[in-house]
Amino acid sequence: MLYITDLDHTLLQDDATLSDFSREGILKILDAGIDFTIATARSHQSVTEILGDIPFKLPIITINGAFVNDYSTGRVQHIFHLHHDIREELLDILIGFDMHPYLSAFSNEQHHLFYKELYNDGMRWLYNDRTQAGDPRLRLLSSYSDLQHHQVVSMTAIDQEVTIKELHSTISKRFLDQLHLHHYSNPYHPEWQWMNIQDRSSSKGSAAQIVLQQLNKSSAELTVFGDQANDISMFQVAGTACAVSNAHSSLRQFATKTIGTNSDDSVIRYILEQEGLS
Repeated sequence: MLYITDLDHTLLQDDATLSDFSREGILKILDAGIDFTIATARSHQSVTEILGDIPFKLPIITINGAFVNDYSTGRVQHIFHLHHDIREELLDILIGFDMHPYLSAFSNEQHHLFYKELYNDGMRWLYNDRTQAGDPRLRLLSSYSDLQHHQVVSMTAIDQEVTIKELHSTISKRFLDQLHLHHYSNPYHPEWQWMNIQDRSSSKGSAAQIVLQQLNKSSAELTVFGDQANDISMFQVAGTACAVSNAHSSLRQFATKTIGTNSDDSVIRYILEQEGLS
């Protein structure tokens, strides 16, 4: 069996920390040779800040499936990025909404998080969060033409709910099924809405299938855990899909099982029980 879990409000506590119980449980799982990894909207940099020196043997899935990374080195094993023409048209649409998104990009084996203008408190919240963490990816972008030699994997627009909903509608109508759009309230700064924009091929489900192929396992041998709509693609390719009981209703309909809450360490308790390690 391969186990893949989301992080925020699934494996992690409500304050985005890993409990001592879950940390010790993960070490026990890995020591037993059980296949276990994570799939998250966070970057590799952000993940390692939280999880530290856990010795993951399998690659991890980051930026909602845009990257499949080696955990210890950050080396990119696979990347799904926005096509150039779509990227340029998206930027035109966003600028038309007076928005300048955060841009997750990759070039010359380096990860970048570009920003052009911190035009509201939601944008400033993320800037302050990444600055305080000493995130080396953060870069001021003087011109969008500077992106020419970068692979942009994700755009993150941050604004009030009414504006984000209008933007979501505009982009959906223009690009139909060419993109993945994830629209949600930032749980750590809920006054502001976020929308992540990625290529259609970029999803947790697509990345999970890459890990399955590496292990020569079938979808029936995959158990996943999540709490939000960006976990749906992963639930759709798994034999067993476990929603934590605090999961959003949009995800619960795709679950084959419901377990306890994230704050009760339910993901790790479930795996330990299934594997006879509890």
